[in-house]
Amino acid sequence: MTPTVKLKVKGPGSHHHARFCGKHKNVYIFPRGSKLKYKGTVTPAPPKHFPVDIKVERCSGRHFRRLTTLHITGGSGTGVFKALIKAPTPRGHARVTYFSAVAVAGGKSSNKRYFGIHR
Repeated sequence: MTPTVKLKVKGPGSHHHARFCGKHKNVYIFPRGSKLKYKGTVTPAPPKHFPVDIKVERCSGRHFRRLTTLHITGGSGTGVFKALIKAPTPRGHARVTYFSAVAVAGGKSSNKRYFGIHR
């Protein structure tokens, strides 16, 4: 059975509809400096600890550009992975900077999660 990877980005924020990087999406907007929780699952659960890369990209103009890659380890037998990281720093003069995040585990990618950071 091929693994399925899911990702959520959580934190203190509010829900908004926004236009960014040529997209129209419902996104959560988080305050600058807040802690974001990247949490997800891999099913079926691997029997041992497993590596997960969370790739974070920033919207720049009409394209997303790689900002960073977080390397974390998922739990053995549970398939759960999570990381608590300070929100990326907004750039430019816009009130909100938009980001996307995707988790990669076992060669499979999760769905993209979009979010914004308020200045």
